[in-house]
Amino acid sequence: MQYQEYLKELPDVVRKIIEDANVPEKMRQLAKEYKLHLDKWSALENEIMLALVGAKPPEALAENIKRAIDVDSTVAVAITEDVAKLVFHPIREKLEQELNGRKSARDTLMNQTQEQQQRNYTYSPGVKSTERKTIHDDPYREPIE
Repeated sequence: MQYQEYLKELPDVVRKIIEDANVPEKMRQLAKEYKLHLDKWSALENEIMLALVGAKPPEALAENIKRAIDVDSTVAVAITEDVAKLVFHPIREKLEQELNGRKSARDTLMNQTQEQQQRNYTYSPGVKSTERKTIHDDPYREPIE
């Protein structure tokens, strides 16, 4: 299975961050730095993307790079470290920002909901209807006339 198929299965937020990371451009930069030919560059990109989308374990990335582009262990480890700096760390930071943004939005919504419940005396979870201070607009009680 190619990494594009795995990419389609990821949540939209994660997929968008990975697509926005411009991995192919960063791989070209690494290919120039390590003087890799096109076939090795594309194999390197494929290995990195497979690790990025979770198809292969990131812990085995150095070994997978070594095998895929036929380099020695020291070069594979150096490439892996550069990939971590150029690709994985920025993506991780963006994911954390997105998660924190969603968490703060969720917290804000929860706080607003709690404030609305405190202002609305007709219904409060855990409070018996006979103990409510006001019964105005309570759909379960009829007015006494």
